[in-house]
Amino acid sequence: MEEELSTPKRANMAECQEEEAAELVEATNEEAVNVDGEPMASNAELREMLIDIQINIASILRENKSIRSEMTDLKRTIQQQKEDIKALKTSLEHTTKQYNEAERELAAARKKIQEQEGEMGELYDLQDKLEQYMRKNSLEKHGVPESAYTETEDIGLKLAKALDVSVEPKDI
Repeated sequence: MEEELSTPKRANMAECQEEEAAELVEATNEEAVNVDGEPMASNAELREMLIDIQINIASILRENKSIRSEMTDLKRTIQQQKEDIKALKTSLEHTTKQYNEAERELAAARKKIQEQEGEMGELYDLQDKLEQYMRKNSLEKHGVPESAYTETEDIGLKLAKALDVSVEPKDI
C-alpha cells in the first residue's frame, strides 16, 4: 500500500500545461478557424484591413469636416437672409403706410377737385347771368361794315331808323 501512495495518480500540473501549450502552438501553426468553421484572417490581412478602415475613417472625417464647413456657411447665409427679410418687412410696412397715406391724400384731393369743379360750374353760370344782365340794355351789331359809320352812335341811329324805332342820341 505504500507503493501505491508513492506513485502519483495524477500527472504533474507543469507537465499538463506544457502539453496544452504545445497543442496550442500546433493549432496556431495550422490554419485558424473561427466558431463558424470559416478560416480566420492572418495578422498581415488584419493589418491591411485595419489600414483600409483607417483610410475610410480619415476620408469620412474629411467629408464630415467639409460638410460641417458647408453647414456653417449655410447657417450664415440663412441668418443673413433672415436679417434681409426682416429689413424688407420693415421697409414694406413703411412703404405700405406711405401708400395708405397717399391714398387718403388722393381721395381728399379728388373730393376737393369735385367740389371745385362744382363751384366753377356755378361761377360760370353766375358770370354768364351777370354778363347777360349787363347786356340787357346793350345791342350787338353784326354784319355792318366799318365804313358805313364813323361813330358807334351813327350806326345805332341808322339801324333804329331802318327798323322804324324811335331812338335818340342820348339813349345810345
